[in-house]
Amino acid sequence: MPITIDDYDVFKIPKRKGGFRTIEAPKDYLKEKQEDILERLYQKVPVSPFCHGGVPFRSIVTNAYSHVKQDVVASVDIVNFFPNTSKQLVMERLRKLTDDENLIKDVENYCFLEDRLPQGAPTSPYLANIALIDFDWFMARFCCVRGIQYTRYFDDITISGKKSLIRIIGAIIRTVIPEMIYRYGRYKVHKEKIITAGRKMVCGVVVNEKLNVPRKYRRRLRAEIHQKGLNNATTLGKYNFVRMVREADTSNLKTSCELCRQWFKDRIAYSILTENKIKRYLKNIITESLYYHKHYKLDGVKELLDIKAFIYGDKDVI
Repeated sequence: MPITIDDYDVFKIPKRKGGFRTIEAPKDYLKEKQEDILERLYQKVPVSPFCHGGVPFRSIVTNAYSHVKQDVVASVDIVNFFPNTSKQLVMERLRKLTDDENLIKDVENYCFLEDRLPQGAPTSPYLANIALIDFDWFMARFCCVRGIQYTRYFDDITISGKKSLIRIIGAIIRTVIPEMIYRYGRYKVHKEKIITAGRKMVCGVVVNEKLNVPRKYRRRLRAEIHQKGLNNATTLGKYNFVRMVREADTSNLKTSCELCRQWFKDRIAYSILTENKIKRYLKNIITESLYYHKHYKLDGVKELLDIKAFIYGDKDVI
């Protein structure tokens, strides 16, 4: 039988900044099935290394790491992320990533509500990451070639870079991301924010000089612990969050740009590409970069044209 709203417990919880969020929590029998599907997804379907929410061994800390010590930090939110992630989009991406027909059928039959992702199902975060895998890779590569870091934590998209790149960062956050995320998934964004001075935060984590928690948050937590101790579940959760951020081992972490550069190296080394294949591969990158530089009037067009001329001579390949 098809899954309906009767298979979910629907309730509302208050948002931190006002308003309410509707939660659609699956009933126990459905939740158990979805958790089994999720484990199989973890094993068989990879997501991009640039998304950090709902992925094993990644967290708010790994998401923030790429943006430590950056001069400019900019962010934008996806509007109604889970409800706006359609069944059609997820299934299209999933079929490209796995040929496990049993898994595909189970996802199709048990993980959607009214042809969209329910906000509250254990499978929804990972399936949303699958839906945005092409967008994540496009944005990471697009930013990397400009020396800009890109990460996404659920519906929070963050980019960062040096002060000299502020104009490009502004164009990306205000124009490129809204255009491309609509093209890849019919999503819309809001709450654009660019921070150039003072305390820089990524999803609640301070990234100025090192990963940290805001001083005000720590002060309030100390007072709360003094009054209630650590027996209170909420207080204990806040205490563990502070420890997770401040004691995080970042020695083995890589920034998004480092991951992207490794991808470029592996791609070329894996193929042992012929000269023509390398040219075709570079052509796609240069064509894409030139289009956006001209379209959004960004700096660096002359340098890109010089690279194009060096590779292709005088022949216009664009």
